[in-house]
Amino acid sequence: MLFGLPQKLRYAGGTVNITDGVNVYEQVSSFTYLGITLDPSLRWMAHVAKITAKILGGLGAMGRARAFVSTDILQTMYQTLLLSHLDYCATAWLPSLVLSNKTLVLQLGRLINRAARLITGHLLKDHVPVEVLLAEAGLEPLTKRVETISLATVFKAVRGKAPVYMTDLFRWKSPPMLRARTRTEAKLIRDYDPHLLHCPSARVASYRSSMQHYGAQLWNTLPLKQRAAITYKDFKNGNPSEN
Repeated sequence: MLFGLPQKLRYAGGTVNITDGVNVYEQVSSFTYLGITLDPSLRWMAHVAKITAKILGGLGAMGRARAFVSTDILQTMYQTLLLSHLDYCATAWLPSLVLSNKTLVLQLGRLINRAARLITGHLLKDHVPVEVLLAEAGLEPLTKRVETISLATVFKAVRGKAPVYMTDLFRWKSPPMLRARTRTEAKLIRDYDPHLLHCPSARVASYRSSMQHYGAQLWNTLPLKQRAAITYKDFKNGNPSEN
């Protein structure tokens, strides 16, 4: 399978034949690796189609069990049968999907809304606002879930609690190299924030959704107290560690 931008792939032509002299390797339009279905342009349509089928099965199980179990058990079933598929390797594909394909985001969002109606007992004809429905069911919207997972990944990376290949993606923003000769330069030095990450420039949409760019952008929007947190518990609560 060839990877690249759609226009580049069109320029490359059709099928590419690869052989080692004995075997001829078939070119495919999608390929599943470690549970993630890849496509040539990384649009994630094939992956979403596969997890949608699994999520629909989980919704069916929740619907059949709804009359016999409590709300807490329905929430546990949601986390086990639905959320696990959305969260699996989410930093690799979900930010890209949210930023580039609103149709698929709406599709997945409707599945979360269906789960929320099963948990709360509300019907579609009740016309309950989505925000109220999700809050009552104790579920996060898909866009909020993406931010939560991405920020958790960035926190572990900058605090040295992630593998090296993740920690190498981020670096702290360098202080301004000024001599404070003017009021503007002095203000820049005073306002320097050592807890900001360097956000690399992104010229193409595919890179804007990468964890190196998207994650750094999200991190820099957090309040200073949250960015200064040492433990993950403090980070989730938005407060720095007292130690």
